[in-house]
Amino acid sequence: MNTRIVSSVALAAVIALGATGCSLIAHQGTLTPYAPSDGIDANAGAVEVRNLLLVVSEENGVLNTVFTAVNSSDSVQQLSMTIVSSDSQQTVHTFEIEPGTTKFGDPSSDLDLAIVQDPAARAGALASVYLQSGNSTEVQRDVPILDGTLAEYANYVLTAAQLKAALPATDDLTGEEVPETDVEATTTTPAAE
Repeated sequence: MNTRIVSSVALAAVIALGATGCSLIAHQGTLTPYAPSDGIDANAGAVEVRNLLLVVSEENGVLNTVFTAVNSSDSVQQLSMTIVSSDSQQTVHTFEIEPGTTKFGDPSSDLDLAIVQDPAARAGALASVYLQSGNSTEVQRDVPILDGTLAEYANYVLTAAQLKAALPATDDLTGEEVPETDVEATTTTPAAE
């Protein structure tokens, strides 16, 4: 009789373990941290970068750097971001991150835009971005390039007027920065005969 009870309990334990024991050896995906949006997350020293992505305007090849920075410290932190374009050119942007949470990349905000010119950039590609804050080790991430196809990113695609306001004027021949003037452009039309 004891043998029958012991074997019934053992059989029940084997069935219970077989039916529910997968979590003992299987990888649990919910324990892996990930960015729940289209961008990527990275920690650079005292600054946490959240949902970092580049939004391209394919008509003019301009990338707008969009992200949220979280500064948990009590002082302003500097974040250095180096973006490598498809032709291996590096563009370095430095951000002053106030304590708290700051959103970057919104053309309608008062914050300066971090723009990268890359005529070959296309939505769906990845760009190499290097992040560093203070004396921390530089962190490299492959950042997705998106366009305005999705409604939530349409406002981040820079128009020609926004781009002109964000970039300094340059001389077409020398590439040198041209100081702004208050003189309006005039157009001369040939006289009709």
